[in-house]
Amino acid sequence: MAVVGNGHFMFDEMLHWFDIDPTEGFLVLDGVQFDPLQANPSLHTVILQTYSQVIAGDLKLQLMDIYPDDFPVTVARAVGIPGEERLERVALYELDRLSWIDYLTVVYLPKTTDERATHRQFSKLVEIVRVLRSPDGCPWDREQTHQSIRKNVLEEAYEVAEAIDLNDPDGLREELGDLLLQVALHGQMAAESGAFSVYDAIQSINDKLIRRHPHVFGGKQAEDAEAAVVNWEEIKRQERIAKGLPEERSLLESVSANMPAMSVAYKLQALAADAGFEWEDVAGVYDKLEEELNELREAEDETEELGDVLFVLVNLARFLLVDPEEALAKTNQKFRRRFAYIEKMLSDQGKTFSDTSLEEMDTWWNEAKKIEKP
Repeated sequence: MAVVGNGHFMFDEMLHWFDIDPTEGFLVLDGVQFDPLQANPSLHTVILQTYSQVIAGDLKLQLMDIYPDDFPVTVARAVGIPGEERLERVALYELDRLSWIDYLTVVYLPKTTDERATHRQFSKLVEIVRVLRSPDGCPWDREQTHQSIRKNVLEEAYEVAEAIDLNDPDGLREELGDLLLQVALHGQMAAESGAFSVYDAIQSINDKLIRRHPHVFGGKQAEDAEAAVVNWEEIKRQERIAKGLPEERSLLESVSANMPAMSVAYKLQALAADAGFEWEDVAGVYDKLEEELNELREAEDETEELGDVLFVLVNLARFLLVDPEEALAKTNQKFRRRFAYIEKMLSDQGKTFSDTSLEEMDTWWNEAKKIEKP
């Protein structure tokens, strides 16, 4: 049993009224200081200090992040006080509509296997992944290793980014779930080998966030974002020393080579620019771009020279305060839309690409441009 908050009531009477078997475990929480992270739908839950409709309203909204809106809730008043006892069962969304709520009110939520509640818990995801990896689980899931699903992590992260670019909240919700699955899978694999568990990973990031934000969780001050970054970098330096790593390292060492090449180029250039290795103005970037284009026209090794052109274009993006990945992503989306228009026109006319001329497709492409930019 976990007890949070204060409250004066008779446990025996409460257990009897709500028909709770204490051996099944139950939570006693505080309605005034309720935190949704404390809730656990798999346990009987009693919430004390729900002593007004205002508190009941706040509690309802927080509980609806965990339980379905129509989840059955029992509200009891004056438990164990003969003659003043009152009990009523309502749907969760009706919790704050009871006019008789006062300082003697207790709210009870029974433990449940309702998937609308249990499937909102991270622990349920961990359980499902554990089953999938078990001897009686899925043959495909059992065969996977960190390396075999490495690409899945990258793909899911890109799909999250795409949902963000498309301003698609429903898509973002789904893609974040897919990315979270990758976290749970790698955590389970690590647990099976005895390396660590997914909860170790959670502790690691929680510890790091608190440690690197002393201006929030400690005594340091950070008046603005720049000061916060200074704190962050100093703490990272101290962490390296604590791990026995060299205090000084290459300025560019922090940039992971496994990121998309354009992102790597952007970060490398930004770090070099911070150190003073930078053009004085954007005119120098345009001159360098023209130089690299001329070298590409005459190049024997076109791959290397094209890489140089792309690198300068990333530099140009920095000077224009444009994220090159974002810019190219938007252009990719624009190309998809306009090409889809060509495909629609082909379909409307009963044609295929093989019996359509480039000139006709160009006409439709320009029509698509006019539609987008009237």
